[in-house]
Amino acid sequence: MSEVKAHTHILSQVRLHPDPRPSKLTETPLSILDAAAVPFPPANCIWFYESAANTEDGAALSIISLSQSLQIAVNAYPQWAGQLQLQQYVSGGSPKQRFGRLLLKHGSISDPGIEFIIAGSSLRLDDFLPSAKDRSSGKWDATKIPSDEFVSKTKFAMEDGSTYRGLPVIALQLTTFACGGLAIAIRLSHSLADAQSMVGFVRDWAAVNFALARKQPPPFIENIFDPSLLDRATAGDLNDVQPDPVLVEASRRLPVHRYDRWNLSKTCPPAFRSSMEVTKPMLQKDVSLSPALPIPWPEWQFLGPSLYYHLYFSALEIRRIWEEATKEFNVEVSHLDALIAHLWKSLSRARNLELTETVYLNIVLGIRTRIGQRLPPNYLGSPTIHIHTAMQGQDLASVSTAKIAKKIRKTIEMFNPETLPALLHDMNHEVGAQRLWQFFLGRRHTTCTSWLRQGVSTMEFSQGIMPRYVESGMPHTMDGIVKIMETPQLKADGYAVNGVRKASAKKGETRAKRHWSDDGVLVSMVMNKQVMERLFKDPLLRGGEMQSHLSSLS
Repeated sequence: MSEVKAHTHILSQVRLHPDPRPSKLTETPLSILDAAAVPFPPANCIWFYESAANTEDGAALSIISLSQSLQIAVNAYPQWAGQLQLQQYVSGGSPKQRFGRLLLKHGSISDPGIEFIIAGSSLRLDDFLPSAKDRSSGKWDATKIPSDEFVSKTKFAMEDGSTYRGLPVIALQLTTFACGGLAIAIRLSHSLADAQSMVGFVRDWAAVNFALARKQPPPFIENIFDPSLLDRATAGDLNDVQPDPVLVEASRRLPVHRYDRWNLSKTCPPAFRSSMEVTKPMLQKDVSLSPALPIPWPEWQFLGPSLYYHLYFSALEIRRIWEEATKEFNVEVSHLDALIAHLWKSLSRARNLELTETVYLNIVLGIRTRIGQRLPPNYLGSPTIHIHTAMQGQDLASVSTAKIAKKIRKTIEMFNPETLPALLHDMNHEVGAQRLWQFFLGRRHTTCTSWLRQGVSTMEFSQGIMPRYVESGMPHTMDGIVKIMETPQLKADGYAVNGVRKASAKKGETRAKRHWSDDGVLVSMVMNKQVMERLFKDPLLRGGEMQSHLSSLS
């Protein structure tokens, strides 16, 4: 498929507010994890739908219907129309007054609102989206999809680490195509939402739209915006100026990187220097900094050539990888553990690392269900941390996938209701909320995140119409990023082909009972160009079973 250049023009651009607007101002201090997410680029996702003009509920995917249902969804998320800003800094103050802590205000006449854009493109979906059969052939170049044309470029509050006045935290865009297709895109500040919160909003919007199309009352939307729930999971006293040394010691035993963003070495790329400088306050001479490592910038070729590809793994291959990872030990290893272990080992081979080097697998870990008082699924915020597993290059190259998967599982299990309160205590008492990075990129680091079990690929705004394609979006310069998602729309098994549902599930089988890998798995990767090319040539990345499966699809 040749590269295309989109021709997209904006038809309207407005700011949405709850209706009716809140009658009083509410100020909510955000959690330490929300504040620590400031340096991360906004999360975004695009759902592409085929034309629904000839379907029973085709009007449900019209701009009018989607705009009406969006307003109802926005009414249930009034805080996201508010102003994200820095909390007042008090040198030597309590953790809530430390540098870089965030405050969200909503209910004011000056609330920036939610950015809403309607756009039109002269492209057809077939101009840039491969068919389901094309994608299931194994790999495809995701940079061929002009995603930037369909996602708002509006500057967000705190996106540069300091500017916020009048700037929103969320933007939505509807783009119509010449073929009658539609793109529904969301972009959202990571300090307000992780993937689960972001997808939850779109799912609520879809549920409202679905109900209105059926001439039914919209469902009741309930979400929990209460960052203090996370504070309550923190050990010790958050009002103490000094941290508890026992809790700090327990925190530092956990496998969490402590890279110092304030240690601005000469090797720091100019693109990062300015954003890091604004997160560093003028410290008093008697303020001591906690131990941290300098960021190994030379290991990341920030301006080097990178490739952004999607890999498709079949259910058969996922099962084979899992069976390989569970046959040696009597230890619980999930299918996800096994897949991550397989990918990490494959990428390490492709990177040609020195056998004596220490290599890291960084995992984005949600903690909603890992603290004592669990956070509800509809909790709004960014309750995630980055943890890591480390191995010597020679060990990673020689040991089995089973041993790697076992190590990953043991690492994840270290973060539990006994240990996480100490980590949160340590982070809360850090001098600056954005000082430390818990992960890095480059040749010795692989960072993995998953969007599994979120219903991303089954977002149903209209009955019977599933997305043809979902693009979760990743910066194309981030060498070493891996994202894992389901792909139910790829397989002609009774759910969807090219976005249109063909039949029901097999008799006695419901979607809820199916495993997340039953329809295959989409693995998105951004890697150094040479590494990616070597990865594709690796005969161990895919086995004979996979090649046989692909042949059966021909």
